[in-house]
Amino acid sequence: MAIFRCSMFGHIVYDDKLTYQELLDTEARVTALMQNALEECGAQHIDFAPEADALLMECLFSDMDRAAHRVLCDTVIRQLGPGVLARFLFVDRRMDDIAFYFLGRGKWQEQAFSVPTPREALSGRVVRQERNPILPLHPQGLVACGETMNAATESVPKALPPQDGEKKPA
Repeated sequence: MAIFRCSMFGHIVYDDKLTYQELLDTEARVTALMQNALEECGAQHIDFAPEADALLMECLFSDMDRAAHRVLCDTVIRQLGPGVLARFLFVDRRMDDIAFYFLGRGKWQEQAFSVPTPREALSGRVVRQERNPILPLHPQGLVACGETMNAATESVPKALPPQDGEKKPA
Protein backbone atom coordinates (compact mmCIF):
# COMPACT_ATOMS: atom_id res chain seq x y z
CA MET A 1 0.00 0.00 0.00
CA ALA A 2 1.42 3.39 -1.00
CA ILE A 3 1.69 6.10 1.61
CA PHE A 4 1.32 9.67 0.42
CA ARG A 5 2.73 12.28 2.77
CA CYS A 6 1.87 15.38 0.73
CA SER A 7 -1.30 16.69 -0.89
CA MET A 8 -1.20 19.34 -3.58
CA PHE A 9 -4.05 21.65 -4.54
CA GLY A 10 -3.86 23.90 -7.57
CA HIS A 11 -5.92 26.82 -8.85
CA ILE A 12 -5.16 28.12 -12.33
CA VAL A 13 -7.02 31.14 -13.67
CA TYR A 14 -7.27 32.41 -17.22
CA ASP A 15 -7.45 35.97 -18.48
CA ASP A 16 -11.09 37.05 -18.68
CA LYS A 17 -10.38 38.66 -22.08
CA LEU A 18 -10.06 35.24 -23.76
CA THR A 19 -12.79 34.27 -26.17
CA TYR A 20 -14.68 31.09 -25.40
CA GLN A 21 -12.65 29.12 -27.96
CA GLU A 22 -9.35 30.61 -26.70
CA LEU A 23 -10.37 29.63 -23.17
CA LEU A 24 -11.07 26.04 -24.23
CA ASP A 25 -7.76 25.84 -26.14
CA THR A 26 -5.80 27.33 -23.22
CA GLU A 27 -7.47 25.00 -20.74
CA ALA A 28 -6.63 21.95 -22.86
CA ARG A 29 -3.00 23.10 -23.23
CA VAL A 30 -2.61 23.89 -19.52
CA THR A 31 -4.27 20.63 -18.45
CA ALA A 32 -1.83 18.64 -20.61
CA LEU A 33 1.10 20.72 -19.33
CA MET A 34 0.10 20.13 -15.70
CA GLN A 35 -0.56 16.41 -16.23
CA ASN A 36 2.91 15.90 -17.74
CA ALA A 37 4.74 18.12 -15.24
CA LEU A 38 3.03 16.51 -12.24
CA GLU A 39 3.70 12.98 -13.49
CA GLU A 40 7.38 13.84 -14.08
CA CYS A 41 7.62 15.00 -10.47
CA GLY A 42 6.05 11.80 -9.11
CA ALA A 43 2.48 12.96 -8.50
CA GLN A 44 -0.23 10.34 -8.34
CA HIS A 45 -4.03 10.41 -8.24
CA ILE A 46 -4.07 13.58 -10.34
CA ASP A 47 -7.53 15.12 -10.67
CA PHE A 48 -8.62 18.16 -12.71
CA ALA A 49 -11.91 20.05 -12.42
CA PRO A 50 -12.65 22.90 -14.84
CA GLU A 51 -14.63 25.70 -13.24
CA ALA A 52 -15.73 28.71 -15.35
CA ASP A 53 -12.49 30.53 -16.26
CA ALA A 54 -10.33 28.46 -13.90
CA LEU A 55 -8.91 24.98 -13.51
CA LEU A 56 -8.86 23.29 -10.11
CA MET A 57 -6.59 20.34 -9.51
CA GLU A 58 -5.35 18.10 -6.76
CA CYS A 59 -2.92 15.23 -6.45
CA LEU A 60 -0.74 13.32 -4.02
CA PHE A 61 3.04 13.02 -3.58
CA SER A 62 4.98 10.47 -1.57
CA ASP A 63 6.84 13.22 0.36
CA MET A 64 6.75 16.92 1.14
CA ASP A 65 9.76 17.76 -1.05
CA ARG A 66 10.16 21.50 -1.59
CA ALA A 67 13.03 20.96 -4.02
CA ALA A 68 10.66 18.96 -6.25
CA HIS A 69 7.99 21.65 -5.84
CA ARG A 70 10.46 24.25 -7.08
CA VAL A 71 11.33 22.10 -10.09
CA LEU A 72 7.61 21.76 -10.83
CA CYS A 73 7.26 25.56 -10.72
CA ASP A 74 10.33 25.99 -12.96
CA THR A 75 8.85 23.55 -15.46
CA VAL A 76 5.35 25.00 -15.44
CA ILE A 77 6.27 28.71 -15.58
CA ARG A 78 8.27 28.20 -18.77
CA GLN A 79 5.20 26.91 -20.59
CA LEU A 80 2.29 28.55 -18.75
CA GLY A 81 1.92 31.32 -21.28
CA PRO A 82 0.50 34.84 -21.07
CA GLY A 83 -2.85 35.45 -19.46
CA VAL A 84 -2.55 32.43 -17.16
CA LEU A 85 -1.88 32.67 -13.41
CA ALA A 86 -1.55 29.77 -10.98
CA ARG A 87 -1.23 29.05 -7.32
CA PHE A 88 -0.32 25.74 -5.74
CA LEU A 89 -0.71 24.66 -2.14
CA PHE A 90 1.30 21.73 -0.77
CA VAL A 91 0.27 20.34 2.61
CA ASP A 92 2.32 17.89 4.66
CA ARG A 93 0.12 15.01 5.80
CA ARG A 94 1.17 15.55 9.43
CA MET A 95 0.36 19.26 8.97
CA ASP A 96 3.90 20.25 10.02
CA ASP A 97 4.53 22.31 6.90
CA ILE A 98 2.58 24.07 4.19
CA ALA A 99 3.98 25.75 1.09
CA PHE A 100 2.34 28.09 -1.39
CA TYR A 101 3.62 28.78 -4.88
CA PHE A 102 2.35 31.64 -7.02
CA LEU A 103 3.11 31.55 -10.76
CA GLY A 104 2.62 34.02 -13.56
CA ARG A 105 4.21 36.64 -15.81
CA GLY A 106 7.38 34.58 -16.26
CA LYS A 107 8.22 34.15 -12.57
CA TRP A 108 7.14 32.29 -9.48
CA GLN A 109 7.21 32.92 -5.75
CA GLU A 110 7.32 30.51 -2.82
CA GLN A 111 5.91 31.12 0.66
CA ALA A 112 6.36 28.34 3.19
CA PHE A 113 5.21 28.01 6.76
CA SER A 114 6.00 25.71 9.64
CA VAL A 115 2.81 24.91 11.50
CA PRO A 116 3.09 24.52 15.27
CA THR A 117 1.75 21.48 17.06
CA PRO A 118 -1.38 22.07 19.16
CA ARG A 119 0.82 22.14 22.28
CA GLU A 120 3.13 24.76 20.74
CA ALA A 121 0.26 26.86 19.43
CA LEU A 122 -1.62 26.83 22.73
CA SER A 123 1.56 27.88 24.52
CA GLY A 124 1.78 31.00 22.35
CA ARG A 125 4.18 29.92 19.58
CA VAL A 126 3.37 31.71 16.35
CA VAL A 127 3.61 30.29 12.86
CA ARG A 128 6.90 31.34 11.21
CA GLN A 129 6.81 32.24 7.57
CA GLU A 130 9.80 31.74 5.35
CA ARG A 131 10.20 34.77 3.15
CA ASN A 132 11.54 33.62 -0.17
CA PRO A 133 12.16 35.94 -3.10
CA ILE A 134 10.39 35.87 -6.41
CA LEU A 135 12.50 33.65 -8.62
CA PRO A 136 12.79 34.62 -12.29
CA LEU A 137 13.30 32.08 -15.01
CA HIS A 138 16.70 30.43 -14.74
CA PRO A 139 18.77 30.76 -17.93
CA GLN A 140 20.37 27.30 -17.64
CA GLY A 141 17.10 25.51 -18.28
CA LEU A 142 15.02 22.94 -16.50
CA VAL A 143 16.13 20.50 -13.84
CA ALA A 144 14.38 17.15 -13.68
CA CYS A 145 12.57 16.23 -10.48
CA GLY A 146 14.82 14.32 -8.12
CA GLU A 147 18.04 15.74 -9.61
CA THR A 148 20.32 18.23 -7.90
CA MET A 149 18.78 21.68 -7.92
CA ASN A 150 20.48 24.49 -9.83
CA ALA A 151 22.12 27.44 -8.11
CA ALA A 152 19.06 29.65 -8.55
CA THR A 153 16.86 27.50 -6.36
CA GLU A 154 19.54 26.22 -4.00
CA SER A 155 20.14 29.80 -2.90
CA VAL A 156 16.58 30.13 -1.61
CA PRO A 157 16.75 30.17 2.19
CA LYS A 158 15.28 27.15 3.91
CA ALA A 159 14.38 29.07 7.07
CA LEU A 160 14.41 32.52 8.52
CA PRO A 161 17.18 33.38 10.95
CA PRO A 162 15.94 33.32 14.54
CA GLN A 163 14.31 36.53 15.76
CA ASP A 164 15.57 38.27 18.89
CA GLY A 165 14.96 36.02 21.86
CA GLU A 166 14.28 32.88 19.79
CA LYS A 167 16.35 29.74 19.99
CA LYS A 168 18.19 28.57 16.88
CA PRO A 169 16.56 25.49 15.27
CA ALA A 170 18.38 22.21 15.89
